[in-house]
Amino acid sequence: MTFQANPSAIPFVVAAVVSGLLAVFAWGRRGLSMAPAFAVMMAGEAAWAFFEALELVYVEMPAKRPFFELRVAGAVTAILGLLAVVLRYTGHAKWLRIRWFTAICVPAVVPIL
Repeated sequence: MTFQANPSAIPFVVAAVVSGLLAVFAWGRRGLSMAPAFAVMMAGEAAWAFFEALELVYVEMPAKRPFFELRVAGAVTAILGLLAVVLRYTGHAKWLRIRWFTAICVPAVVPIL
């Protein structure tokens, strides 16, 4: 695999580090009501940014494909985590029960698989 110097990847690496630290911080406070959903959202954002940065620095297309797929998985995780944060914040936590949230997540997760 061949690397290329790409300054456009630097902001994504910074975003991945900051999001990862926020995910770890939130997970440490998982006893709070919104912390687990926020941690999942930030972990998804960290993966999204990290794999975007890797996609930018690799040259060969076959090497970029797994990074693209992992970036999409991170984006979907971040979006579903954001949905969980919003549902909990607005008082609609009943939608976070495993049965309902699985039904909400299936249309987003199936295309990734």
